[in-house]
Amino acid sequence: MVTVRLAMQAHVRHSVKNGAFVNKSLSVGMFCEPLHGQELAHETQGQTHVVRRLRLDDLNELMTLSGEVSFAEIDQVHILTPWQHAPLVMNNVNLLRHLSAEVIVLAFDPQVGQNLASRQEFGRSLQSSRISICAVEPPISGWNLWLKRKEDIAIAAVVLTLLLPLLLAVALMIKYDSEGPVFFRQRRVGLNGSIFEILKFRTMYMHQTDPDATRQTGKGDPRVTRIGRFLRRTSLDELPQFINVLQGTMSIVGPRPHALQTKTEGKSLEELVEHYAARHRVKPGITGLAQVHGLRGELDKVEKLRRRVDYDIEYIDKWSIWLDLKIILKTLPLVFYDKSAY
Repeated sequence: MVTVRLAMQAHVRHSVKNGAFVNKSLSVGMFCEPLHGQELAHETQGQTHVVRRLRLDDLNELMTLSGEVSFAEIDQVHILTPWQHAPLVMNNVNLLRHLSAEVIVLAFDPQVGQNLASRQEFGRSLQSSRISICAVEPPISGWNLWLKRKEDIAIAAVVLTLLLPLLLAVALMIKYDSEGPVFFRQRRVGLNGSIFEILKFRTMYMHQTDPDATRQTGKGDPRVTRIGRFLRRTSLDELPQFINVLQGTMSIVGPRPHALQTKTEGKSLEELVEHYAARHRVKPGITGLAQVHGLRGELDKVEKLRRRVDYDIEYIDKWSIWLDLKIILKTLPLVFYDKSAY
């Protein structure tokens, strides 16, 4: 037992040194120099590891943090700013509300600590002359995030294993019905606004496929093959997305990802719904709360888009493992009949 404990302690120390068991942080200085990694690690008792430091002098540059958070898989964004700029930063922090990371604003004034006659604890202790404000909380974090990932892996692995004969049969039907590849790949927007390739069974004629979704699929669309109509009506064309789930770019349950060029009434989706980007705070899903409420198919009306986004935000706000299971159970009957699928 002593030998095992010593080996485990050595392993944990080595893992922590290499960034395990700690939050990966992006240290940002707004109108000032950002905090150093050693200082953040000290303030958080070693629970934070700074992977990059940035100085910003324009509030609009906050939007550029999306790419940083997505690329480095950041857990926390620490924004240090002088107290006089704190109201401006807090008013513009909505630019980061689509991120899955926790956003913490650290306001400071070096003169305050010197001018205090005395200091007492009120709730959480006030350290030095800096206060911490949690501006954006992650929708799913800690053990819940781990649990959701395990749920995704388990369900995707079981589905792909059990349905392997069906997948092979569908592939053969597609090859027999029309020329072209079995799979259709399309770029879509995922977690934190990152771009990934979604996998689907091809349901259109090869020369009429639309990778950028410049034109949405409608009822009786002549571009859809005979087998494609059956696959879309039964949602069997979505089965390859379980591979996306195993890859980690998608989840079983979450907001449905949209193609990059998707438009409603001639305008981009971000233009029509102000809080649309908040859908990207969690991984996109194969099914979601909007889909089990009948909101599938063509986004031809702004009202349809708004209702779909509202359900997506409700799912993010109310997430639980039980809600995921409830949505999965409600999705199963839709495989056999869904009037919104075509």
